[in-house]
Amino acid sequence: MTPPAVGVLGYDRIGKRVADELARHPELSLAGVYDADPRRLALARACGLPLADGDLKRWAETCAAVVICQEWAPVLTVPWVLAPELPFACPLFGPVGAPPSRTHLRVACADALAFARLLLAVGPAERLFSSCARRAGHATEHRSASVDALEPLFELPREDYDLQTLLAPLVPSVYVRRTRVPYTHSHLHHLKIEFASPQSREAILDALRRQPRVHLASAADGFPDTAHVQEYDRDLGRPRGDRPEVFVWEETVAVVGRSLFLTADVSPDAAPVPDILDAVRHLALGGERS
Repeated sequence: MTPPAVGVLGYDRIGKRVADELARHPELSLAGVYDADPRRLALARACGLPLADGDLKRWAETCAAVVICQEWAPVLTVPWVLAPELPFACPLFGPVGAPPSRTHLRVACADALAFARLLLAVGPAERLFSSCARRAGHATEHRSASVDALEPLFELPREDYDLQTLLAPLVPSVYVRRTRVPYTHSHLHHLKIEFASPQSREAILDALRRQPRVHLASAADGFPDTAHVQEYDRDLGRPRGDRPEVFVWEETVAVVGRSLFLTADVSPDAAPVPDILDAVRHLALGGERS
């Protein structure tokens, strides 16, 4: 059986990562890549990826599904998946609950996905609070990054919508306080999760170890900071040194009665990719989440 062919519109940050994964996916295939920037298309070609051919809308309509990672796309009748942060009204997809649509979905932001993975591992909670050191921007977005400042962020409506909507089945109260820092790699969260009854640290650690999209490791075992975490992913040979998992430092996991404390690191570029592929599988194959 020929794998369903999936197109990718937008070859920057998330789009290039989705294209890479589709090119080696066992159940899906990459139909091609489109980007309005000829330099990005040249890069995709240099990486050996197929490109969109001819009229964009006509080409996209031949795909089993399309992943949209840019702010403009033609009106399509085939199923499509939006990458996080795109400003379109669309049913929200993540690792919680039944997918709300069989025609079009938007994958939730990286932090909402990360919190959902943690909560699915450790069980439903009553409250979740995060103090977040948020990256100033991607390394290619130097104009938006603070060079020598810590910037409190008071409102990120789309992210907060994703958090409240996606996490509603798992925790009724979510609050994130963010500080933008001069850093380009990831978001670092100091989390407090409150449960209805007392927990044990051993049970929490075991649950986190069993969650496939969480990487629990110890600073004492070679992960004292985010730079060592990134180096480990590069040493694994992952493209761009990406880490789709949520990284949790074991030393930070503490349980005090009904409260769990931990520190987690989230890649905004890589963390959504597994869920984007899950959304594509749902639309193109009717498949379950992997």
